[in-house]
Amino acid sequence: MIRPLYKANHAPDKFTAEGNAGLWFERFFSAYEQCFKGKNKKETKEWMDKLKVTVGNEELLRKHASYQLKMIDDLDGKLCTVNCSWHFVTGMGNPHPVENGFTWHPTLGVPYLPGSAVKGLLRSWIEQWDEKDDKKRKEKLLRWFGSDHKNPKQRTNKEDHTGELIFFDALPIEKPRLSVDIMTPHMGKWYEKGGDIKCVEKESEAIPADWHDPVPVPYLVTDKATFLFSIALRACKKTVVDALDLDEVMQALKNALEWLGAGAKTAVGYGQMQEDEQTFIKELKEKQKKLLDQKQFEEEIKDWSPLAKKFVKQAEQEKWNEDKNKFWAPGVVEGYLDELEKECDIFLVIKLEKLLSKHFPKKKKKKPKEREKKVRERLCVLRENNTKKE
Repeated sequence: MIRPLYKANHAPDKFTAEGNAGLWFERFFSAYEQCFKGKNKKETKEWMDKLKVTVGNEELLRKHASYQLKMIDDLDGKLCTVNCSWHFVTGMGNPHPVENGFTWHPTLGVPYLPGSAVKGLLRSWIEQWDEKDDKKRKEKLLRWFGSDHKNPKQRTNKEDHTGELIFFDALPIEKPRLSVDIMTPHMGKWYEKGGDIKCVEKESEAIPADWHDPVPVPYLVTDKATFLFSIALRACKKTVVDALDLDEVMQALKNALEWLGAGAKTAVGYGQMQEDEQTFIKELKEKQKKLLDQKQFEEEIKDWSPLAKKFVKQAEQEKWNEDKNKFWAPGVVEGYLDELEKECDIFLVIKLEKLLSKHFPKKKKKKPKEREKKVRERLCVLRENNTKKE
């Protein structure tokens, strides 16, 4: 069997989990008949079955979602995560040897929904279902999308302007799973040539009839995925008195995803999505807060002495504020006192005194133990010496 040039040049015949599935799907089809006169149906199905796997890089997807979350927070936007109820497919009209294309993110190599498609879906929901009052619907369309009708001739406002919303690409937050579905049109010739029939006797193959054989056509679908949808205002909320209520916008988008569905073949149930519990977003926000706290902490201690930095980091890691045993482990406090007696740091003396008072509060009727007594005495001397210097 003759293969395309890239096959002869050792292009991958089998998709590997580490690779870019979109690149492999778009460039490495290898089920042609001899001399490229057609496609081998059996080999086409076998070739597509190689993509019945999870695709993408988990770390990159998480990192991208983290960046998206930070950007949306900075823009005072809103986001939500949704789960596919069933199959999801988009980009079927894209050209491809298997007859049905697919939309891939160019760098992440995963299925996604472009921001323009998210915008079109939300607009469709507003036009068809969201507002019963025609005047209110037009006002909402004009404000959200920049025009109250898709046909320029039927628009109330003849001047073009930009809507107040920014729509971002909807991308998976974890590795999506792909599958292969099949449609079997019985009358393909009728769909292709039905409108051009001139002689029924001579062109009987184009007539819609029961004797035509079904032609299985495989196509790629997203079988399982969780997508991150995000929307922001074009102008910051803080600078606009009458800013849009983004909660209302996001709720309308969730309704559109659940009832209309996103992507292609929504009439047969594809593309319907339900809101996720958003545990992923909570995890990301907590992680980002820890990173921010860490940066602020490092900024705060940058001018401290090396010993103070060491103490604060150790106290944080071992949770001395809560764990008395870790703080009072043999030799720990004494080690810091030895260093302080060489070169005193009053900040560190105060920190040690506070921790000591918290874990060993003074009691009138109870005498302190010998170790506690010695530590208090050494701290008292350090404080007095520092006072004398001042």
